[in-house]
Amino acid sequence: MGAHEQRLGRCWAQAADVALGLARGAAPGRGAKGPRELGPGRSLHLRFAPVVGEFFKRLTNGVVFLLAALTFFLVPIGRKTAAQHLVAIVSTPPAQEAASAFAHIARRIATEARTELDKLRNPQPAQREPKASTAKVRPPP
Repeated sequence: MGAHEQRLGRCWAQAADVALGLARGAAPGRGAKGPRELGPGRSLHLRFAPVVGEFFKRLTNGVVFLLAALTFFLVPIGRKTAAQHLVAIVSTPPAQEAASAFAHIARRIATEARTELDKLRNPQPAQREPKASTAKVRPPP
């Protein structure tokens, strides 16, 4: 290894130490001033940091979703937008036949599930067979 590679390696090691908080002899999880305090002594801006972070994460996710939806409906891919391509695919006869078959099977499964649930909710009384009498039967005279 040349001198340049060694110097570059030391720079990366120092950057990693600083990022992990190991600079100036601090242990992992501790800053240069010692462990962070958790609880009522923390300043107000640190106490609400997780809430603000969660808010911005949700806000960012919403903006990304909005941009994706606008792209889906407004940006053309060839001559049509992605939404128009999807409508063209779904409106073909094979796709309509598949949807019809799927709906028929779903209705049949729903009917069977409803029947089974009704059986569980309202059990039929068990039919009893007449018990054989335990008394001795005399033969006719």
